[in-house]
Amino acid sequence: MAGNTDNRAELRETVNMFEQMMEEDRFSFFNEQTFEKLIEHYLQENLNEKALKVCEVALQQHPYSLEILLQKANILSLTGNYEKAFRVISKAETLYPYDTELLLLKGNMHAMAGNYKEAIDSFETVLPNAQEKDEILYNIGFAYQTMGKSELASKYYMEALKHNMANEDAVYELAFCMEMTDKKEKVIAFFEKIIDEDPYAAMAWYNLGIIYNKLGEFKKAQNAFEYATFIDPHFGEAFFGRGNALMNTEDYQEAYQSFKQSLEFEGPDAELYCHLGAACEKMQDYPQALQFYKLSGYALY
Repeated sequence: MAGNTDNRAELRETVNMFEQMMEEDRFSFFNEQTFEKLIEHYLQENLNEKALKVCEVALQQHPYSLEILLQKANILSLTGNYEKAFRVISKAETLYPYDTELLLLKGNMHAMAGNYKEAIDSFETVLPNAQEKDEILYNIGFAYQTMGKSELASKYYMEALKHNMANEDAVYELAFCMEMTDKKEKVIAFFEKIIDEDPYAAMAWYNLGIIYNKLGEFKKAQNAFEYATFIDPHFGEAFFGRGNALMNTEDYQEAYQSFKQSLEFEGPDAELYCHLGAACEKMQDYPQALQFYKLSGYALY
């Protein structure tokens, strides 16, 4: 606790020193790590212009700092100034042409600017050396999806899930693409193949449950979620998914129990309290429903 207080006091002192330096138009040397802390501080306070000013001063003192160059490009892109942002990226590329973080930011910036083909090119370049390949594959899939190429996007989402079955974004976007392309059999077969190879893959059962829920096949979703909880009895999200499936089949008592089990493993959560309230309301236990709604912060009018 004392350490956090000391850190905050040190940061305040550093911020004051920097702002005083700016006001008096004088030079003071800061190391790269101090500049990075200043940038982070101003970004957390949503003071993008001040964060950008720190970048400019930092690059005067540390012109070859990759981290500062990336921060500057990122801030410029966040404020919609893509032309300047790409100029910074180009400068960084001349210094660090093979840096993974740089190429990843370049891809994200192209995606933000609507340059999806260029974004995909950057992500493809990053992919062989990326540690978290599922995130890069997801980014490629999302770019294709935004371009209206849902079937191609699905391919990359499935590749992402092969690397990391816990990538929820890939699962949900895959489910969306499945609806757009009417390829539900292919998606279901994908998860079933993984389960055939490893019947104890709890995440695969869970993801199959999400797909069945999305398709409105709630009994099958319930079964898939149940298998996930049999394999991993502490899988709170699977209990939550099972509860949702049970709500849709109007088995409110069992749904309530499933939500309670999810609460046991996931801990207090506004959305979970809201679902518990809905289950109680459906069972006409209105005082208990009201208690859960209050816990969720849900306003009743």
